[in-house]
Amino acid sequence: MSFASNVLASSYDYADATGYNNTGVYAANPTWNRLGTEWSGEASAAAVANDSDSDDGVSWSINGGGYGHDVITVGDDVTFQLTLSKVEWGRHAYDYLKLWIDWNNDKDFTDLGEMVYATAYKNTPNYEADGSSSQFLNLDHSPKTVGTYYFTQSFDDINTGDYWLRARVVCNADVGSDIKNLSPTAGYYQGEIEDWKLSVTRVPEPATMLLLGLGLLGLVGAKRKIKK
Repeated sequence: MSFASNVLASSYDYADATGYNNTGVYAANPTWNRLGTEWSGEASAAAVANDSDSDDGVSWSINGGGYGHDVITVGDDVTFQLTLSKVEWGRHAYDYLKLWIDWNNDKDFTDLGEMVYATAYKNTPNYEADGSSSQFLNLDHSPKTVGTYYFTQSFDDINTGDYWLRARVVCNADVGSDIKNLSPTAGYYQGEIEDWKLSVTRVPEPATMLLLGLGLLGLVGAKRKIKK
C-alpha cells in the first residue's frame, strides 16, 4: 500500500484553469480512477500554479494528425483523446468521465453546450478488504490504463482566442447512479481534474497575405531609395 499512501499524502488535486474560482473544485484520492497515470496534489487551492500540473490524461489530434497539444485553427476538426487509469479496482460499479469547454469564457463551464462529452465506464468491483493484493491492477501498485476514449469537436464557428477545457473522472460512489450529477465545479473524494488551454487562431485570408506581401515589397523599395 506504499504507493497509495504516498498519493494520499499529497493532499488534493485542485483545478488550475487561469482566472477561475477553483477553491472548491478538487479530487482527494486517485486510487480508483484518474486521467492518465500521473497525479498532481496540492496542499490548497492557493498553492496551485496555473496550468502547471503534471496533467497527462488529455491530448488532441488536429484534422487526423498526431496527438499532442497543438494550437487549433478556425475550421479544424479536433479529436480529443481521454485516458482513464486506476491503481485498484475498487468496489464501485462505474467510472464516470466528462469533458467541458468554456465556449463563452465566463469562467464556469456550466452554460448550455459547454458539456461536450460524457461516458460511463463499467467497472469490475472487488469486494475484498482494502490492502489485498487482488485489488491492485499492477503488482507494484502502480496505475494501469483501463480505457481510452475519443471525442471529435468541430472548431468551425468560433472566434480566435484562448478557451479552457476541463476533464474530470470520478466513480459512482461520489455522484450516485446518474452521470448527470458529475459537476465541473464540485469537490469529490475520488478522481482527478485536468484543465487544458485551447489556443485558437486563424489562417490569414489570401487577400490579407497579398496586402502583406505588397507592404513588404514597398518597405524594400523605400529602403533602397534611402540608400541611394
